[in-house]
Amino acid sequence: MSTKTVKRPRKPATPPEWRRLCHYYDDGSQVSICGVGRRKPGEDHWEDECRSRGHTICVVCTEILENRAA
Repeated sequence: MSTKTVKRPRKPATPPEWRRLCHYYDDGSQVSICGVGRRKPGEDHWEDECRSRGHTICVVCTEILENRAA
């Protein structure tokens, strides 16, 4: 049997800042354009609001949306 002692990792002084990944949705869809994100009923996000909160916009959704416009 091993006699080594395992120390607990130190907790950082400040917790990491988690960023949200925001997606684009078609009008009434609950699934994002890229198919990865799920939207709760009544949950809407606008790109400028998301960016001001430090959220990141999904690059796959952005690319699909741009290709639709082209």
